Amino acid sequence: MRLYTNSSCSGSPVASGSAATFASPGIVVSVADNSTTTFYATATNAEGNTSACSTDSITYTEDSTAPATPSIDSSSPASPANDNNPELKGTAEAGATAKLYTSADCSGSVAATGSAADFASPGLTVTVADDTTTTFRATATDAAGNASPCSAAFTYVEDSTAPDTTIDSGPSGATNDSTPTFAFSSGESSASFECKLDGGSFASCSSPSTTGALTDGAHTFSVRATDQIGNTDASPASRTFTVDTQAPQTKLLKHPPKATTSRTATFKFKSSEPGSTFKCKLDRKPVKPCTSPKRYRRLKPGKHVFKVRATDSAGNADRTAAKWSWTIKA
Repeated sequence: MRLYTNSSCSGSPVASGSAATFASPGIVVSVADNSTTTFYATATNAEGNTSACSTDSITYTEDSTAPATPSIDSSSPASPANDNNPELKGTAEAGATAKLYTSADCSGSVAATGSAADFASPGLTVTVADDTTTTFRATATDAAGNASPCSAAFTYVEDSTAPDTTIDSGPSGATNDSTPTFAFSSGESSASFECKLDGGSFASCSSPSTTGALTDGAHTFSVRATDQIGNTDASPASRTFTVDTQAPQTKLLKHPPKATTSRTATFKFKSSEPGSTFKCKLDRKPVKPCTSPKRYRRLKPGKHVFKVRATDSAGNADRTAAKWSWTIKA
């Protein structure tokens, strides 16, 4: 058997061998890099008779050129996202096979593989763990087995954790403010917020947030944060408080007689609201915090005036202090 590279089988053959070798394993020929060569054959028997040039030919393409470096262009959904199986999209040489890796040199296990067409759309699906940052790179391998260089990196962030919500300021317990203001924050600076009051529905809000006018009584303010991925705090922050706009009444329970020779005076008093505090004033002396009973000693003869005012836990002060006047005789 003689092999030629022209259709007339003329000139010098490029290779020759027995019919058995031609059948298997085949006759070795040499071709140039990145070339396309068509081969024809003749057969010569033991008597030296040579056949006509074969009408059938075979064309062999030698491809020594690696594909261009592919690129990973985007992910679906876009990063960051709460998705453990995103699709990475990119560009690779037509007809090539794209392979994705998590190593810097595109070695080791393949994270995903598929055709260049699938790589372009819908993308190659990869798997990542919750709350991880994963960097991917790609190679392209053509039909001849030539592999491209490793691509530039593409980073995908998986975020499955909802942000925490914190109420930073606002009333807790009793308050005399019927339109209280609450300030709140999240550990994620890009988070948005929703607020609700009592049994209402959550609605978009921002910090600080001031309520509408509230009736006296118990109320609960709640707020929850949602990050840019859409993860929402499942345990909203809340504050329970009581609006109290009614001032307490102060009552004197014990006092000296209107006229007395005693230079000591003892006053007992109470408030209509438990938990109130008191401020007392004697004559022209400054107002000072006090408790019941309040006792004064070594008072001078003459007229004296005692006043006491209750303030409840919400900060409401009795508008009219309880008052007692008496005279110490010399």
